Amino acid sequence: MALDRRRFLLASAAPVAIGAGLTGLVVAPSAATAPAARPLTKARRGVGLGTQQVHWSVGPEEVLLSFDDGPYPALTPTVLDILDRYGIPATFMVCGAFAAAHPDLVREIRWRGHAVGNHTWSHRDLSTLEPTVVRDELQRTHDVLTDLVGDITLFRPPRGQLSGVALQAAAELGYDVLLWSAEELEPLVPGTLAVWHDGLGRGGFLEPDDPERRRRHDDRTAQIAQLPHAIDAALAQGVTFLAAPPVK
Repeated sequence: MALDRRRFLLASAAPVAIGAGLTGLVVAPSAATAPAARPLTKARRGVGLGTQQVHWSVGPEEVLLSFDDGPYPALTPTVLDILDRYGIPATFMVCGAFAAAHPDLVREIRWRGHAVGNHTWSHRDLSTLEPTVVRDELQRTHDVLTDLVGDITLFRPPRGQLSGVALQAAAELGYDVLLWSAEELEPLVPGTLAVWHDGLGRGGFLEPDDPERRRRHDDRTAQIAQLPHAIDAALAQGVTFLAAPPVK
């Protein structure tokens, strides 16, 4: 599913008409209010007209497999090897701090044919942060990733907490938003946009001997061990794996 944005992020927005269909919500300017009749009353912050999509599922015969919170040397190479074994692509939503610490792993992800997206710098809850901090979380990660692998077009907020400020900051960087419809260990049924984890999230900032870090490491190691079974079951249903959502 996708959410289309037309004039959605203007500082003084026109009324909108909202329609729902089987594949998503479309937000468009109301035909009753011409843009010329509603002049802006304050400067915009870098967002012009266009379309921004929010994805949480894919086509009825497709699966998109994504991985959050990496790169993490204890897990990311294992995930890449599993994907290579099956010859399927995936999307890795990368934290900037971990990308800066492990740049070769980020390059390896792209070299093996997978998509890379922005998962903020430090995996903080964006809904609790000041707008300037939200933008910094995205911009710092964007700068690191574009230096490593080139153009970045996808953003996922930690825990799926997509505030209005985060949505606008993503639009300013030219991102579509990638959410999900299933989590690790849930079946990869047709239409699924799944999130698994190849990193520790905020746990990656804890000391190596911290019990919470060890717990996260053990949990996610056990989950990745189940990934081949999930892929086998999906392939048995004849699905096509996508590296990224199709551009609409």
